[in-house]
Amino acid sequence: PWMSATIVGLAGAGLVLLGLFVAHERRVLEPILPMRLFRDTVFSVSAASLFVIGIGMFGAIVFVPLYLQVVEGASPTRSGLLMSPMMLAVLTTAIVTGRLMTRFGRYKVFPLVGIPTMGLGAYLLSTLDTNSSYGDVTRGIVVMGIGMGMVIHVFVLAVQNSVDQRDLGTATSAVTFFRSMGGAMGVAVFGSILANRLAYY
Repeated sequence: PWMSATIVGLAGAGLVLLGLFVAHERRVLEPILPMRLFRDTVFSVSAASLFVIGIGMFGAIVFVPLYLQVVEGASPTRSGLLMSPMMLAVLTTAIVTGRLMTRFGRYKVFPLVGIPTMGLGAYLLSTLDTNSSYGDVTRGIVVMGIGMGMVIHVFVLAVQNSVDQRDLGTATSAVTFFRSMGGAMGVAVFGSILANRLAYY
């Protein structure tokens, strides 16, 4: 249960450790994650956005193949291959977005379009049930892939162009870390929801 002693204790310990980490990073001469980076609006927004994007992205990558195996009866290999349209959508959109940014020098429009597109893809995936077809799955993952291709590298580039030269490597790895942390949290939360729902059957 969410309010059990185990979950509450882990959440409290996580907050305490986070506070200790921030306090330590403020004191040391060469911090792993300099707190000054968070004074940069572009970095803060990008880190928060990539955290949320990581939740959706890794949730789809982990649980859509599981759906394909359990509900649609696909083998593990086939379920992985059926995710190819998502990866192709990410790759294609990322290339097109990169070329458009190079040509016009604008990037803000892509996250503004890409994040809602990812949300639409997540909604389409949330409607899948035992009567859904492979076409329904493909539609959802392609829409999500298009959204991901429009935002993931854009935020990284925005951060790289915003921070000081001395913080370039740290800022780049930090926003990637936030995306990975979002993925870890997304998989954990979605896994808990799935286990909770399966408990009723």
